[in-house]
Amino acid sequence: MEQSQQGMKKRQKRQAVAFAVWGGFIITAVLLISTIWVSYSAGVGTRQTVNLISGFYLEKLAGRRSVVISEELNKHFSYMKNALDILDPSDLESQENLRSFLGKVKKLHDVDEFALVDEDGVVYTQQNTVSDLSGYGLILEELKEPVIQTLNPRDTDKQVILAIPVEGISFQGRKLKACFLLVNINEILNSLVLQTSDNETYYNLYYRNGDSLNGDAFGYLSAGMNLFSALQEADMAENSSYEQLVDDFSNGRAGQVSFHYRGIKEDLCYIPVERTDWMLTILIHDNVISEQISSIGSDMMGRSIIQIMITMISMLAVFFVLIYQSRRASSLLLDQEKADGNRIRAAYAQIEREQIAMENIHAAMNSGLWSMEFNEKAEITSCTWSDVFRRMVGYTDTEDFPNELESWSNLLHKDNKEAVLKEYWNTVKDYTNEKT
Repeated sequence: MEQSQQGMKKRQKRQAVAFAVWGGFIITAVLLISTIWVSYSAGVGTRQTVNLISGFYLEKLAGRRSVVISEELNKHFSYMKNALDILDPSDLESQENLRSFLGKVKKLHDVDEFALVDEDGVVYTQQNTVSDLSGYGLILEELKEPVIQTLNPRDTDKQVILAIPVEGISFQGRKLKACFLLVNINEILNSLVLQTSDNETYYNLYYRNGDSLNGDAFGYLSAGMNLFSALQEADMAENSSYEQLVDDFSNGRAGQVSFHYRGIKEDLCYIPVERTDWMLTILIHDNVISEQISSIGSDMMGRSIIQIMITMISMLAVFFVLIYQSRRASSLLLDQEKADGNRIRAAYAQIEREQIAMENIHAAMNSGLWSMEFNEKAEITSCTWSDVFRRMVGYTDTEDFPNELESWSNLLHKDNKEAVLKEYWNTVKDYTNEKT
């Protein structure tokens, strides 16, 4: 019998170990299959993610850069207003004083030219005085508010003229009507540096007709090339339209198109620049975002695999520890149950012997036997008065003397009842075995 039990224990142990091993293999397989599936899903969704991120990236980037250009232009308008505010009457006493003032302002704000124009169209600059305003493309009669326009649009070295009307200032008997400055377009574009040796994001400024404002190349587009002419050769993506691009430019609307140019997938975003007839364009090669996302995905996948392996090993270790602890706890519990069973049997045997002895004593003495049982809350669960006890107190049956504590306690003398019952319940609730 003992050998059979030992054999059963060994079989149970082998079964537990086998269960742990197979459980570990199953967990590993599930984790690996999940990893492969996630990797495949990530690969399928990468293209969609690239398109979404590319669109969002270009839209936000173009919007921010358009604000940068607008702020740069507004800054130059502020320069002119500040210069007029600090123009002192002594600066208007002679040509030399005025030229000196204009030269200081030009140098201070690092512009190509700073000038004032009187009511007759005479232009005053640091170097000379010019009587022909037409060379700057300004018409005094139409100058009612700040204006921005481009000079020498056919030259590669283009300039931007910013002009504001002037009121309340005269020079040599003539009213000054306008103040303007010239800025090289490349100086404005310097605030939009996006290209680096390892980046393929480009920017440019175009007129509404697609002509470039500067002489720089735009991605694979040749320097100074008309954007519309270049994109006529491109293969537009499914959701992009060449006609929509031209229409957006013509009406100054923001938009985005995707196309293949010389075998490269490109995304172009464009947005109008406030208070000008310019369109800011941002071009990004599709592979830039793809490679960045792929690199991030590969790093995340590598880390995920390492985490899965660590998790698997940790789970197996915990699993084996739990089995060991469970077996140990079961063994201890079994030993405890055996010891408790032996103590309970011995207690019952002792009680039985004592009960038999008490019955013999009561029978010999013709005394009344009674018993009471209590639960762990010291509440009476049963009360039994023997017939001998009933007769001793003057009753003959259970109807007159029920098996209740009150049947006896109601017989106590009123002077002793409270003290007797208190001592009785103190004895019942005493767990020190010091009371009888």
